[in-house]
Amino acid sequence: MRQFYTRCRVAGTVDFVFGNSAAVLHDTALVILPRQLRPEKGENDAVTAQGRTDPAQPTGIVLRGCSVNGSDEYMAMYRQRPEVHRVYLGRPWKEYSRTVYVGCTLAEIVQPQGWMPWSGDFALKTLYYGEFDSAGPGARDAGQRVKWSSQVPKDHVDVYSVANFIQGHEWIPKV
Repeated sequence: MRQFYTRCRVAGTVDFVFGNSAAVLHDTALVILPRQLRPEKGENDAVTAQGRTDPAQPTGIVLRGCSVNGSDEYMAMYRQRPEVHRVYLGRPWKEYSRTVYVGCTLAEIVQPQGWMPWSGDFALKTLYYGEFDSAGPGARDAGQRVKWSSQVPKDHVDVYSVANFIQGHEWIPKV
């Protein structure tokens, strides 16, 4: 139930980083690809869909020092019609979803709202979505993020370190 990925390239369309484990992606490129069926029509793509079912579960998705961008093919379609190609940091798959971005670089494809709902207001009162020190054009106006997301306080960001979140110091060779 503990996962650590570093210096990887993870590519996909909607919800391509998902599940219910304690996972840290470190220094990883997250790449949005065009949908296979009628990609020119556009889409809403959420990078993550975390799925805790109990608030006491020590699970969640933490992205540290990652980048969110589109493939060359996706970016070409985005530049032609940016209004129909929308990328979000995540959406709640289960009720107590938890996803945190720390020190990530977000391309212009990331919507100013940052996060999207799954269906109506499902899980919006029980999730935790946070960002700390995001950079890049997709992070330029944190004031437009949805009200149910947070900016992680600097004195709390260590909770989402490899050592603390997945006890990486116990099982990962020097990170």
